[in-house]
Amino acid sequence: MKNPQRSASIFPQGKVCRRFMDRESNHLKAAEGSVFVGLIVTMIIIAGIGAAMLPLSTTSMRSQITGNQAQEGYYLAESGMRYIASEFKHAGDGLTACAAEDARDNVLKVNHDQSFTVSDNGAYFDLEIIPYYYRVHEDEIFSPNLKAAVFGGIPDEIPTEAPGYLQIIVKDDACTLLSARHDYHYTSVSVSGDDVIFNGLTLDGATPSGSATPTRNDRIFPSCKCAGDGEGGEQVVTKGGNLTFQAHTGADIFPLSNCRFKINGTGQTYRYQELDLANNMFKGITNSDDPEAAFALTLSDTDYVVGQKFIKLISRGSAGASSATASTEVAFELAVESSEEAGEGVPCGVFGNTYVEIKNFGKVKSYNSTTDPNPSSSTGEGHICSNKHVNLKNKAYVDGDVMIGKDPSGAQGAYTHSGWPTVKGTAPLNIDRVDPDPLGAVGGSLAAAFAEYSVSNDNDLAVPPITGNEISLSRGSHGTQNMTLYGKEGGANYYVTGITLKNNSTLTVDTTNGPVNIHLAGILTAKNFSKITVTGNPPDFTIYCNYSSSQTEIMLKDSTVFEGAIYAPYGDIQVRNSAHAYGMLWAKTVGIRNYGVVWFDTALKESIVFPGSGGGSQSLVQ
Repeated sequence: MKNPQRSASIFPQGKVCRRFMDRESNHLKAAEGSVFVGLIVTMIIIAGIGAAMLPLSTTSMRSQITGNQAQEGYYLAESGMRYIASEFKHAGDGLTACAAEDARDNVLKVNHDQSFTVSDNGAYFDLEIIPYYYRVHEDEIFSPNLKAAVFGGIPDEIPTEAPGYLQIIVKDDACTLLSARHDYHYTSVSVSGDDVIFNGLTLDGATPSGSATPTRNDRIFPSCKCAGDGEGGEQVVTKGGNLTFQAHTGADIFPLSNCRFKINGTGQTYRYQELDLANNMFKGITNSDDPEAAFALTLSDTDYVVGQKFIKLISRGSAGASSATASTEVAFELAVESSEEAGEGVPCGVFGNTYVEIKNFGKVKSYNSTTDPNPSSSTGEGHICSNKHVNLKNKAYVDGDVMIGKDPSGAQGAYTHSGWPTVKGTAPLNIDRVDPDPLGAVGGSLAAAFAEYSVSNDNDLAVPPITGNEISLSRGSHGTQNMTLYGKEGGANYYVTGITLKNNSTLTVDTTNGPVNIHLAGILTAKNFSKITVTGNPPDFTIYCNYSSSQTEIMLKDSTVFEGAIYAPYGDIQVRNSAHAYGMLWAKTVGIRNYGVVWFDTALKESIVFPGSGGGSQSLVQ
């Protein structure tokens, strides 16, 4: 699934109507004289200033001076938020994932409690930045108390004598995810200078050890435990409803309003409107991506609410340095979206939730279609992964790691091998559980897309036209041998209930004018030297399949060539008999055999982004 914005961003919660004024300054100077920043300041009016803003995420206070000066102070305060948003967004440009995250968070730290002069007449804004997430301190040696650094000011909710939980994203020095556990328990929270101390930290009742031990720079997020229905059962949360949590489990250090969260730290992102500590409730729950979307979220007392990156930004703007000049204070509640929090690039070329088998000279290699569209040598990133079992046998070849996740109970999966397979990377590389259906093919956002495109789609862009929602190509006097699916700006979405290619037939996917997505509610079979090829950018083509049956849902065999990504979390994929697949395979099970070859296109790490993974799963896939 395409991510419309690959770089990180800070954006205000809620929809706000805006118009622009032509006003700019040629320089922005820190009031202390130590920082010069090139910036054009655009003054922005937000419609409905005042009480109408209160239910949203922006509130303002103005001194009682002249209306025009107060208005200008508001524009300056708004410009302070825009400045931070721009700096944060671009701080990680050109850096690796972990370095980019560090650079963006450092923007918050260095701009906290700073004042910026905008013009020679003394107009200024100053910033107070209060993040609600943390990092393990660089001086940390785990005691049972965890010292955490803050990327700005310390929230008013801290210190607290109340116990609670945390999610800690544990990575190694190479930025590889080792653990994303959400059941680190603390007994209280205190403050030491500019740092926060989580006292008495344990992991699910035991001292953290191994890959679950927090290390320097790991990110920390507030977490609390859900309540059941009060009678030992489950609670069901629907759009606009309330989510009940267990008292004294960590909600005390959550923001008071408008915070985004995930259940167990993965899957769909939700948002609450208000934190009601007196009644142990998050009130006004909505889908963060689509506030109007209906949903039914079933939760038990073993599930966790994990807060996502949230910042309270207080920006004060004034039209002049004089004490008689109007000033305005604006409080913004901001969500932070980054590759780490909102989504991660596809981690491997072959993923089979319950089983991956490669045998009889089957191979997995890697390449990058943007730099080497016709690969002859592998780049060493042909990683494969399963939450339950990877089996290599009879001269299998993997030019990458064999990654082993965990089943729903938390048990590590298995790696078996026989018949002299070759693995160029690490085997096994044990990791946390990988969400088998991060895009929600059943019960999630992708399921909603299937419902939409089954009714309204771009099937009429195909040449020749698709008839009866099926694509069937075969060389012969009575068959259609070739078909082209055309993309368009913003993406063309096709819906079909079956795809069959044989006898040298070709399905061409033309992404020259935009991406192409096929929503497949059925079986794909390609054989007998048939081809599914891409004209344009190969990462712009994805097949999404939500089908599950007693048959193999995706079959590529008999010297077939396939280019693109296949996402079929409930289906089986087979690549056999000298078939070649260039892209990515994501399924319930994957088999590669009899000289079948999969080339993982590492360019997909940038174009296919899954919602945050690790730390358990709310997926229906088992």
